[in-house]
Amino acid sequence: MKNLTLNKILNHIKINRDTFENEMKKLRTGKEWEQFIEKWFKVSKWPRKNYIEVFDELEKRKPFKKACFKWYPFSRTTKIPPELAFEYERALDILRNKLDPKMHRRLYARKEGRACAYCSIYAKSTKPKKCPVCGRQLFYTRITED
Repeated sequence: MKNLTLNKILNHIKINRDTFENEMKKLRTGKEWEQFIEKWFKVSKWPRKNYIEVFDELEKRKPFKKACFKWYPFSRTTKIPPELAFEYERALDILRNKLDPKMHRRLYARKEGRACAYCSIYAKSTKPKKCPVCGRQLFYTRITED
């Protein structure tokens, strides 16, 4: 599934962009949000990585400095293409903001970090807004290690 365009990945997961965006605008409750995510992304069917696959992936990737920040790799526990990971995180971000704007603002005000769902990297800073590798939007991430 590598090197798929966004339209191909959306077709792969059966997403029509207009229908997707229109349905997302209608969501009002957490239950509707959960149903929306499962309907469009079929998260429960995503193949999982075992801990050895996660560890091996992280061993191959090292932190690097770019655009004045140190970027650290992370590994998703699912085997999904980066286009799907980005669209999923983007939808979650939009839905969190829609369902609880105050909580969403508090998350982004926290001094934790920003992550690129496409490149699987994060910075321990809230300053960057775009990924230095792919240029996509960064999302809030909680930093749990020191």
